[in-house]
Amino acid sequence: MKIQMPSARPPGLAACLKGASESSKRPSWGSSPRRRTKDKPTAEPQILLSQVSVERDRVRERWNIVWRIENLSAHPIEVLAVRLPHGQFKSAERRFEPTITLAAKQEAQFQVSVQCDEPAGLVTQNAFLIFQIVWLGEPWRIFARVRVIVNSKGEPEVTTELITTQQIGFSGVTS
Repeated sequence: MKIQMPSARPPGLAACLKGASESSKRPSWGSSPRRRTKDKPTAEPQILLSQVSVERDRVRERWNIVWRIENLSAHPIEVLAVRLPHGQFKSAERRFEPTITLAAKQEAQFQVSVQCDEPAGLVTQNAFLIFQIVWLGEPWRIFARVRVIVNSKGEPEVTTELITTQQIGFSGVTS
């Protein structure tokens, strides 16, 4: 039996995006299509996240980082907790008491104490801030993938690269 291989390679990303609108080329903020049901919208919660400031806590040998979170959704978001699990950019879970409630298009700031004792010039890929939130009465996780560059002063500078969402319990697993 002879197997004939295609002579051309499949189109790359550039070819797939050719003719796509500018808005469709932006990174995803968790807006993958979902099946519409009577009680649930097709959209997902959407946020923007950015680092506001960083200050060294010399007593605890950690970095106090202030973050800005903005709700891009048309519905309120209640932020319950955040954690940073990466070994080079790590923080235990921080539960917000009281929770951070963001109306549509509203923003807030919060602080997290982060362990990052890496040398100047180090780049940490694939660090995450993982949020537990409630949106439209349902529990969700928001994953903010960040890139961390330690500057010449030894301070972590963070850039958000991608934000995705996952409804808790969608697969039957709730933890």
